Amino acid sequence: MKDVRAELERIGLLLLADDTRPAVAQLMVGGPIAGSWFGHKKGKAIYAFTTELEADEDVATAKLVDGKVTFIHRRLWPALVAVGSEAAPWQTEGLSEAAEELFSEVQSRGTMASDDRDLDWDAKTRRAAFGAVAERLLCATRDAHTTSGAHSTIAESWAEWAARRGVDEIPDVDEAKATLMEAIADLGGGMPPWERRR
Repeated sequence: MKDVRAELERIGLLLLADDTRPAVAQLMVGGPIAGSWFGHKKGKAIYAFTTELEADEDVATAKLVDGKVTFIHRRLWPALVAVGSEAAPWQTEGLSEAAEELFSEVQSRGTMASDDRDLDWDAKTRRAAFGAVAERLLCATRDAHTTSGAHSTIAESWAEWAARRGVDEIPDVDEAKATLMEAIADLGGGMPPWERRR
């Protein structure tokens, strides 16, 4: 586990799972994993550790590299907030009506959960809307479990997230993208969402 944390601090980014680039699951088992890491004999340990890592005060997650869950070290948070907060065309064009509504509600309320009763959508629409705002970095998102044990996704405005996490000096967007691209290169390459959605 110390190796995973050391790599995350060194690079600034780690994928959850990947066979060719530094990733939490592969670092934990010492090499590539055939099939899904869920099915690996250390799958439960990987899940427990990634849950712990997501709760770490120096770690955030976002779908930053190739649409995959990416763990992001605190030093890169200002850049992440700058890019996420831009609401650029790559983030907003072509959004579904539900995703647009979700983004607007999150901007006004600060946070919304996928199990919020105010959202009069079926489960598929909820998943798609929350997935869209996560993939386009329009909102900070995280998984949560309700008191009943059900799974929920929390979408949070970047302003709210930055205030809660103590991120106050935000660079301009071009500088932020350059910073994140440098970390992605150090990870072994990959495509951020602003490049994927061109």
